[in-house]
This record gives sequence, structure tokens and C-alpha cells, in this order.
Amino acid sequence: MKRIFVTLFTFFIYAASFAQLKTANIFTDNMVLQRGHEINIWGWGKAGASVQVLLGDVKTQTKVSEEGKWLVALPKQKAGGPFNVEISSGKERISFENVMIGDVWIASGQSNMEWVVNNVKNAEEEIQASNISLIRHFKVERDVAFSPEKDIKKSEWKVTSPETVGHFTAVGYFFAKSIYEELQVPIGILHTSWGGTKVESWIDSQAMMSVPFYQEEVAVLQKSSVAEKAEYIKAKYIEKFGVHNSDTQPAKPQKMNMPSHWEWSGLYGWDGEVWYKTTFETQEGVEPSDAVLSLGKIGHSDEVWINGKKVGNTKDDPETVRAYKIAASALKEGKNELLVKVTETNAVNGGFLSAAKDIFIEMNGKNTMLAGKPWEVQLGEGTVNFETSPSLIPSLLYNAMVDPIISYPSKGFIWYQGESNADKAKQYQTLFPTLITSWREKWQQPDMPFLFVQLANFQPKDEEPPAQSGWAELREAQTKTLSLPNTRMAVTIDIGETHDIHPRNKQDVGKRLALAGLKIAYDKKLVHAGPMYEKMEIKGGKISIKFDNPKSRLLVKGQELKGFAIAGEDKKFKWAKAVVVGKNEVAVSHPDIQSPVVVRYAWGNNPDCNLYNQEELPAVPFRTDDW
Repeated sequence: MKRIFVTLFTFFIYAASFAQLKTANIFTDNMVLQRGHEINIWGWGKAGASVQVLLGDVKTQTKVSEEGKWLVALPKQKAGGPFNVEISSGKERISFENVMIGDVWIASGQSNMEWVVNNVKNAEEEIQASNISLIRHFKVERDVAFSPEKDIKKSEWKVTSPETVGHFTAVGYFFAKSIYEELQVPIGILHTSWGGTKVESWIDSQAMMSVPFYQEEVAVLQKSSVAEKAEYIKAKYIEKFGVHNSDTQPAKPQKMNMPSHWEWSGLYGWDGEVWYKTTFETQEGVEPSDAVLSLGKIGHSDEVWINGKKVGNTKDDPETVRAYKIAASALKEGKNELLVKVTETNAVNGGFLSAAKDIFIEMNGKNTMLAGKPWEVQLGEGTVNFETSPSLIPSLLYNAMVDPIISYPSKGFIWYQGESNADKAKQYQTLFPTLITSWREKWQQPDMPFLFVQLANFQPKDEEPPAQSGWAELREAQTKTLSLPNTRMAVTIDIGETHDIHPRNKQDVGKRLALAGLKIAYDKKLVHAGPMYEKMEIKGGKISIKFDNPKSRLLVKGQELKGFAIAGEDKKFKWAKAVVVGKNEVAVSHPDIQSPVVVRYAWGNNPDCNLYNQEELPAVPFRTDDW
């Protein structure tokens, strides 16, 4: 990973490297340049030198600035190609071949955008059918920086083929494929994403300063040194978790539901030790015998004690399932204490890596499950590593993976992110619009289409209507973002997976995004989204819900309409009886609630819901309350 610690000495070395003619790393063979927009091409060279750029038969020139940078803006072009781009300065020459003029879409977000075609359902079939040479893909390599970088890491534009498409963003590829099939123009996907990242990482620091609840944090982190930044984060972790065998402890012991990766539990970028403690009971009236302790896989090293006696350890091995034999002498009747120290440095996935079923102790022929419940957690020795965890502070990804490409004209954005912000949905209502607005300002296109994916269903289904749901609230924050102009949302509440945060069906995600894109970016006359809640009316013991898409009738998949919950003033929700009435209304009721006041639909982490329109696009989850 490119260093992010820039000293004055290395700055001069960096500047000297641009004494010769060079283009930004976004420009390579096979690239797609944006049609209908001035085409920026830029790079570096010797100050004062003249630079000529030729695209097809269009030629322009400029001079290298005193800072060593040059940029030309070629006149607007129609879709077409292939072309060659020739760049010259004195005797120096750079050329790019097989260049197309078409539409460039910037694809960004976290792991569900980063997810590649190799890992989707029917991957082999999709790959074999991918000979679409007019779809091109560029992957911005992972990188972090404390201030905006001059350039991205070296990468290349790739032509879609069975040999290349497997490593493309799946959502981006299926989006591009649908757009191409409709328009028959070259499509470029400029892909910049990083799994597990928060939206704050993708927003520039100036925009983050406008967010009230981040001003202090951003200001501190901008002014302090790298070491001080790390200490700032570490102090927050210590305040939350405390330090093992130390007087530094929070008022209330911090707990984690096990098993858990450090990153999933808020310990972003922690390099060092974490101590875990839990208890288990031996069988009443049964003399403890020799036992086996199973902890599954652990990243990367561990030491284990039972009742203060060390019973095993494994070093630097995240692939081996821990299974330690425990002598009966280490156990006692009744309550026993299990203590585990996990050490992870310069890597990711610290913590317990296996499923809950793999964490247990076998005694007297019986398994006692140890996971599926909270364990007490404390920190040991350690530090903070920004390069393995770009979500530690705002703007790290924007600086390295977005700012260097903002001069590259594009048609619009597609975005799939939010899972990592589901614990703070209220803040997301501010942060996500801030990202959209700031990116449009950076690209100097205030109405640039911004398409995004609403979070899919995930986690176990609820037997009763949940009073709270972080994922439902995050989806609500995403829906509210539609108040910004030229934004559209692809709803995926029906194509997620209970046990996998990465649904394999990326084909429908891409197609639904493409419908939204065809609507707002290409002015196609089509139904691009499912039914959306418009208003409610209480009629006796029922609530009538009206949806706002009268061009397409409501459709129920199945015999019975599911996913609606209803409540009275007591705020106690019950699954409701829901019936479609007419073209675009649903009547909601429950025999035990005579005076209903609110309705929710598809409100939960993984709701069971089946309302669509005739185009089989799912209804947008909603609630009529603000409880």
C-alpha cells in the first residue's frame, strides 16, 4: 500500500519524478472517455514545456505549469471509436490505443459494490456470455491518505471478456450490461470501492467540517501528527473497553456478542491484543472429566486460560481450528472462567473467525456452547493502523481514491454502501446527502445523476414485529435521501440472504440500478421503481395506505400479502392483515387493535414481504410513525 506519511524530502523526490512527460494513471489503453462533455486529459512534465494532445483528428495543446502539471480540455465528442490518443512534449511521446467515447459511470461503496463477477450466482454462465468489448472496467486500487493525493495507484482499463470480467465489480458490470443493451454505446465503469468502509471515509474533509457532529473530530485529526492521530483513536478505544490488568476501566464492562471480528465490533484498525472473558458451568453433580475446548479459527494468535491455568496457545495461524485438550484438574464444579488473549498485527480479521456452533467445550460427552452470548472484552497492548482500516477517521478514502479522479468527466454515480453505518442511521441522514452534494461539486456537475442501492434483507427473520432495527432505519435514511434532485434508489429488500451479508444475486441489483439510470440519465419512458408510500388514512378500525405509482398496479407475490405491521397508541405492533384495494391502495388491520394509528411495511433487518408492482419491482419499505 502506498505510504501516507509524506515528508518534505519525499515531496521533492515526488515532484522530481514529474520532470518527464507523464499522464495521470487513470489514462491507459482501452479507456472510455465521456461523450457530450469536454474531455480532460492531464499529467505532469517539465515546467514551461509545451504539451500537444491528439484524439483522433482533434488536436489541442497547453503548457506545463510552474508546479509541473498540465491539463487540456478537448471539445465535446459523440460516442464512437476506437481512437488513438497521442500526447507529445518535445521528443517525448505517450500513446493510448483502443480508446472509446461513450458514457462513464463511477461505481463506489463497500463490499457489495466491490463483490466481483466470479462470486455471483451462475457465475460461469455469466462469464462465458461476457464478450461485450464496448464495456470497459477500471479498478482504482485500495489506498489511504491523510490529505488529497496527486494520483491514484497504477491500474488499467480492461475490455470485457471471459478472461477479464470475473474480476469486475458485479453490480457495476450488470448495470453497464443493461445500459449497453438498451443504448448500444460504449460504457466505462470507473470502480473505486473498499469493503467494510463507512460513508465518512469517502467524504472530503472540507465537507465533513460542515457536519455538526464531526467538526471537532475532523479538526483534531487534520491538525495532529500521525502518531497523535493514532493516540486519539486509541484513547477512545481505551475509554470504551478499558485495559486488561489495569485500573483503566470503563464504568460498565464492555461486551461483544461472540463470535465477532474486531472490525464488526467497532475496533477498526486495532493492531495488538484483545482479551476475552466468559464463564461456563460444569454439569451439576457430575465430576469434571478431561475435556476438549473448541474455539474455531482465530486471527491470528491466541493464548487460553481456564480458571487461571494456561491450557493452550497457537501462534500466527488464522486457518487452524483451535481444539485444546483440557485436563480435569483445570476444571471445577459449578462456574468456570475462560480467558482468551487474541493477538493480531498488520492484518485484518482479528478475533474469532468461525461460526457460533464451532465454539464450545465438550465435557463428559456433552457440548456446552460458549458463543451466541456476550463475552467481556478488554484491550491489551497495541496501536492503531490506518492503512488496514480506512474507516478510522473521515476522508482517508476520498483523499486517495476519489480526489485524484475528479477531473475525469463522467455520466453519473452508482453507489452501494451503508452496512457499516447501520448502527448510526440517524447520522447517515446527514452524511449520505453530504457525500452526494460534495461529489457533485467536485465534479462541477451539480445535477449529476446519483443512483444507489438500498440495503438488502439480512440476518434472521423476526417472529414478531421488531420495535427497533438498525438496518430498517438505515434504509429509511437512504429513502429520505431521494429528496435530493436527480437521485434514484434500487430496492433490494427481496433479494438478500439471511446468513450472508453479500447476496449472490447481483444481476437484479445491476438491472434495477440500470432502470433508474435509464429514467433520469437517458430520459427513457419506463417504470423504474416499485411502489412508494404516499399517505395514510384511518378508516374505522383500518388504515388505508396509498402508494404513489398509479402507472402500475400493485402486485402480491403469493396467496397472502405479508410484511405489514400495525399498532395503536400503546406502540405495540402486531402483524397485520393486509389486502390490496383497487389499483394502488392497501387496507391494513388487526382484530385486536380497534383504534390503529400507525403502519409499518418491511420494517426489520430481514422482513418477510411480498408487495410489488406489475413490473415486479418491490415496494419501498416504510413506516408512518417516527417512534
